[in-house]
Amino acid sequence: MTENLKLMEEIQRLRISGKIQEAFILISAILKGKNVGRDELIEALRLSILLGENQMAYDIYLTVKNFENFNPQKVIEILLRLKLSLKNEPVPELDNVDPGSSSRWCQSYLADKQDPVYESKIQDCSIDCHDGTVNYEFSSLCLSCNQSYTVHISRSLMVYREFYCPICLARQFIDFFYA
Repeated sequence: MTENLKLMEEIQRLRISGKIQEAFILISAILKGKNVGRDELIEALRLSILLGENQMAYDIYLTVKNFENFNPQKVIEILLRLKLSLKNEPVPELDNVDPGSSSRWCQSYLADKQDPVYESKIQDCSIDCHDGTVNYEFSSLCLSCNQSYTVHISRSLMVYREFYCPICLARQFIDFFYA
């Protein structure tokens, strides 16, 4: 179990540093084991959403919601983003949550049914050029949860990019043309 705990810490570190695919590979290794718990499934659910694997995320949700100690209040952002991603699938656990402890985007959506998009507040940038590819790494601050994260963007900067905060799943954007 200690090994899973260390792997989970590494997965969270990878997720926040923008290495979503690598984090998903590690969580997949845990999910193949015998000691899969609620926290591992919740992390797999979050990573599936970040990767755009919405049906996989819903399948994981159907499993994790049956855990005896599943508390929807602690994962409001994940459940709401899942519901918005899969418009036809029910997520009844959202009916009884208190949005007061959630991030700004959840509170906003639950109040007025608008899914806000926050401008990514860039704090630092690094550029890596090799093999004819330009990769940008931005250290950013989410204006919904006020947490720092890293996002990786390849190719041209002259484009509007939208993505989810890897912590609270708020919609974020970077608009390089008007920056």
